[in-house]
Amino acid sequence: MAEIIEGKRYDAVVIGGGAAGLVSSGYLATLGLDTALVSDGPPGGECLWTGCVPSKALIHYADIAATLARHTGKPPKGIFEAAMAHMRRSREKISHHDSVETMENVYGVKVLTGRARFLDPHTIDIDGKRITASRFIIATGGYQAIPPVDGFDSLGCLTHESILGLESCPEHLLIIGGGPVGVEYAQTLRRLGARVTLVEALPRLLPREEPETSELIHRLLVSEDIKIYTGARVESGTITGTTRRVSLSSGGERISIECDQVLVATGKRAATGDLGLEAAGVSTDERGFVEVDGSQRTSAAHIWACGDITGALQFTHYADHAARIAALNLALPIFSPFIKAEKSIVPWCTFTDPEIASVGMREAEARAALGDESVHTFTYELGDFDRAIVDESEEGFIKVVLDRRSRILGATVAGARAGELIHILADAMHRKIAFTGLSESIYVYPTMTGAIRNASADYFLTQHKNRSLALKAGKILVAFLK
Repeated sequence: MAEIIEGKRYDAVVIGGGAAGLVSSGYLATLGLDTALVSDGPPGGECLWTGCVPSKALIHYADIAATLARHTGKPPKGIFEAAMAHMRRSREKISHHDSVETMENVYGVKVLTGRARFLDPHTIDIDGKRITASRFIIATGGYQAIPPVDGFDSLGCLTHESILGLESCPEHLLIIGGGPVGVEYAQTLRRLGARVTLVEALPRLLPREEPETSELIHRLLVSEDIKIYTGARVESGTITGTTRRVSLSSGGERISIECDQVLVATGKRAATGDLGLEAAGVSTDERGFVEVDGSQRTSAAHIWACGDITGALQFTHYADHAARIAALNLALPIFSPFIKAEKSIVPWCTFTDPEIASVGMREAEARAALGDESVHTFTYELGDFDRAIVDESEEGFIKVVLDRRSRILGATVAGARAGELIHILADAMHRKIAFTGLSESIYVYPTMTGAIRNASADYFLTQHKNRSLALKAGKILVAFLK
């Protein structure tokens, strides 16, 4: 770990040691800039320590528990403790990718530990020591705030960070928020032994997804004995001993729920509070997120920002992409007009069982943007697909949103390995390949990727059949008129 030298000047300083900070600082140092990375914790940030990696490790063991329970009639003993141990092992095994040693010895980045705060546009304070730089990248991420509900400050609510410190499985877990984090943890903790209640303020779970997706996940979670309230407003919370009581209203009815833990999964806020952005001349929006243009540049010409701090597409893979864009524009400003962040073709996945992956526009978005006449959809059900049957994973579908030329405007895959399958559709969008063109490739049998080929082929046959019928009808009409 590098020493913080008072008054030292760097070519570039990156603030934040998460995914965006690691990628951008690595790029800058590789491009020859004297680069420092300032991190207030171990490098790796949320994704490694409290986000993607640990949650997927728990999901892996939850899936094992579900498979065993399905075939033996009961979940295995000690599965929660085993899952938590696996989660900790996974983090440690992966952590060397982001370690101080890797950043310094492989990439040549100087890693400085401490909390950074701008004093002026080119000077930051790190726990009492000042350094300067010509240019900066801000990548401090976001955090889960506890909602301003009466009594919640005293409940000791869990977040996606603190839940990883549990030593035993909750008897009854109440989850506030039916987005990706909420539904993933609802299914995971249920399979690991907890009774789970899930509350969402909007009319449906996963509100960013297609309505069919929300219906599928809702039905499957209910089938696992998860109690769900949608369109519900959380009004207050109290605690007596170890018992927490949360009051909510849903459908005109007041409901009181007793539980031993409350997990808040209602979205992130920007971690900008003590950065001194005003001193640097960096503007934020009304929610506190840093405003950037297509090159990831902020309102200060010498400062860029990337990752969750900007509020856009809060995924690790997008933070990685935006970090590369920011670093390239910082290092090579002459190319800024040509180096822009991609925002329309960005896949994402919610790792429930089945997985839910999407890219591009949802059907309603496409129709609103282009009009009903210019948009049509095609859905392929996985219930009769060979590999899905073999794996007992028949639940799910592939839905594509298409323009008049059968080019993909957006797609959703709900099913086993959806997080992998979605990339085929995203790549077709990038390359402007018509959906029918995906049936021309040869796919290994039996794999889930073959479902993409089948969907494309079925769509082609449907379109060809419709055209044939139209042609026959036209010929009959011409003959009749003669």
